[in-house]
Amino acid sequence: MAQDELSAEDQEMKDKLELCVERLSDPQEGLRTQALEMIKTEVADSTSSMTSVPKPLKFLTPLYKKLTEIYEKYSKDDDFKKKLADLCSVIGMVAAEEDSSDMLSYCLKGSMNELQTWGYEYLRALSGQIGKEYIQLVENGASTDEIMKLVDYIVKQFINHNEEPEAVDLMMETECLNKLNGYCNERNFDRVCRYLCSCSQYAADTEEMLQSYKTAFEIYKAQNQYPDALRVAQKMNDMELIKDCMESCKDPITIK
Repeated sequence: MAQDELSAEDQEMKDKLELCVERLSDPQEGLRTQALEMIKTEVADSTSSMTSVPKPLKFLTPLYKKLTEIYEKYSKDDDFKKKLADLCSVIGMVAAEEDSSDMLSYCLKGSMNELQTWGYEYLRALSGQIGKEYIQLVENGASTDEIMKLVDYIVKQFINHNEEPEAVDLMMETECLNKLNGYCNERNFDRVCRYLCSCSQYAADTEEMLQSYKTAFEIYKAQNQYPDALRVAQKMNDMELIKDCMESCKDPITIK
């Protein structure tokens, strides 16, 4: 967006954001904190229902390098630095280089407790980077504890807002489908299981296919949906699960 194309309102926002970024380096703690909160408010308000890159992110994109430099030079390990990392992460969603993992890296350095503030496009973008990072950690024999805390947080947000497919995809990529049953209830189990069964048809290998089916079986059974659980067990051709289902059901099972 060229300078001469900006409306008076947009120019005011751009100048305000640029001034706030400058004040992030201010020696006075009060001015730093106030500037950070002002930027956060502008960005959070614009990303809550994002269909295109919001104006605050457009105006902050050229300042991304400066923001990351401010973060790296800030010596204290305090709440301000964590919130600054949060800001770098969300701006990195549009400003970081393609294939960069900056967005995820800064997120893991941040507060990790207000991610929903930035909207669901941000959470989806994070999910896209988590899978690659998880694979690298596993291949290098590194701990996945920190990234799995992030996965648990995002999955909960997805599930609570009827984004079950995104939650299932993320859990598949991070090999934690065994936790999925704990997020299911009478309102969402059917959508979750239907998606799991559809995913099994496109599984990369037999193990992945069986894992999807087994998870669906356990969820159906936990919700006392024995006919559906039995269908899944039959698709797996698993006689033990079929027997388990038949014995667990207190009423006769009628297959429709």
